[in-house]
Amino acid sequence: MTQSTLIMERRRNDLELWYAVCDIIGIDSTCGGKTLANRRDGLWQLVMDGGLPEVGPFLSFKYPATVGDTYSWPSGNTITVVATDTVIVVPAGTFECYHYGWAFPGAADAPYYDFFLAPGIGPIQTVEHSFATGRVIVWQLEKFTEAQP
Repeated sequence: MTQSTLIMERRRNDLELWYAVCDIIGIDSTCGGKTLANRRDGLWQLVMDGGLPEVGPFLSFKYPATVGDTYSWPSGNTITVVATDTVIVVPAGTFECYHYGWAFPGAADAPYYDFFLAPGIGPIQTVEHSFATGRVIVWQLEKFTEAQP
């Protein structure tokens, strides 16, 4: 099953460009609760509810990174750098990506996620593997346009 990652809108504050996103990993079925920003050290995330900051901003995916690096999100989930040179082809084009792995802690039947991100761009493809159902869901970037200053 394939679903699309949607970039809903760009929000520019005085310092950087943030993207409001929907279905980046398929956990949220609604849009607007997450915003992302590329910084020199990786992709940062801010989770908001009703316009008020709820979590973050925090480093969601770090790059540059080294294979085997691990770090935790504020939720306690651990992210592992699987590869730093994976080529991914999606409707938006071909991208050289970092590959990250993420599993929910303490739940043997919880899904496992593979994230593929291109530095300076962000999410290119996400794959959800459900151990309970055997289902695999893929989210892909459909369109990418460079932000204008």
